[in-house]
Amino acid sequence: MIRRNPNYHGPRPRTLDGVVFREEVPFATTVAHVETGKADYVAEAGPALLPGSAVAARFGAAGSATRRYFRTAMPATDELVFNTEHGPLRDVRVRRAINFALDRPALAAAFGDAATDRYLPPMMPGARDDHVYPLGKPDVTRARSLMHGRRPTVVLAVCGEPSCLHAGQLIARDLRRLRIHVKETRYAGDIDARTRRARTDIVLARVFARYPDPLAFMNRALGPGAPTRNRLGRLDRAHRLAAAGRLETRRLRNDPPAAAFGTPTVPEYFSARVGCKQWTALESAVDLTALCLH
Repeated sequence: MIRRNPNYHGPRPRTLDGVVFREEVPFATTVAHVETGKADYVAEAGPALLPGSAVAARFGAAGSATRRYFRTAMPATDELVFNTEHGPLRDVRVRRAINFALDRPALAAAFGDAATDRYLPPMMPGARDDHVYPLGKPDVTRARSLMHGRRPTVVLAVCGEPSCLHAGQLIARDLRRLRIHVKETRYAGDIDARTRRARTDIVLARVFARYPDPLAFMNRALGPGAPTRNRLGRLDRAHRLAAAGRLETRRLRNDPPAAAFGTPTVPEYFSARVGCKQWTALESAVDLTALCLH
C-alpha cells in the first residue's frame, strides 16, 4: 500500500488516502473484481480487455457517461523500418508502394495497437492527425502502379514472439499482392527498438519516446533516414513543433524511410465508483494520484 505523502503541499490533487496494489492475481479474476467493485482499476493487456471484448463493447463508448474502459496510447510507434541505403528499398517508389499496400488495421490488431500511418505518437507535441496512407482498406491499385513491373525479394526481420510471427505473415501476404517476395529472419525476444539489423531490408520495430521532442523521436525511429535537426534546432519551440509536423508529412509523402502501422495502447478498466480521471502527455496510464471515489 502507498499512502498519501503528508509532507507534500504542491498543486497536484490529493483526494485518496492511499492506493493498494495487488500482485499475482489471475487476470480474469482481477477484471471480474473490477466489474463487481471488489477492485477499482486494472491496466493490463489480456483477452478480457481486448478491443473486441465484452468489457470494451459495454463500457468503451466514447463520450458515454458510463464509460469505464479506455485504450490509452503509449508514447511509441510500431513500424517497418526500411533499409534505404542498400537493396531494393533504395527506390522510394517501392517504399511508397509498400506503404499503400499494408493492411494497417490487421497489423495493428496483432499487437493490440490503434492503427496509424504517422511516425509521431498522437500525444507527441507537433503530431498531426491527418493521414497520407490508408488506415482502412489498402490501396493495392495505387501500390501496384508504383512498382512498374518489378518483382524484388526483401528480407524481413521480426521477433520470435507469436504476435511478431503473425505480423510477419500479414506483411508477406500484403507484399505478395505487389509481387514482392519476402524472406523472413527472426531476432530473439519481443519486438524492440533496433531499426537496423545486418543483411535485412525491413525491420519490425517498436520505438518509444524518451522525452517530448518530435525531432529526437524521429531520429530514433527512422535511423539513417531521419530528418536533420540542424536547421530546426535554431527555431523557438512553437515554430519548431509546427515545422516538425510539416517535415514528417513531407517525408511520408515523398521519401518514407519507414511504414508506421500502429500506436501501442494500454487497456484501462475502472470500477463504477472511480472518477476524476486525468492523463498526462507521454504517460501511458491514468494519473492514479488524481483519482477520486464517488
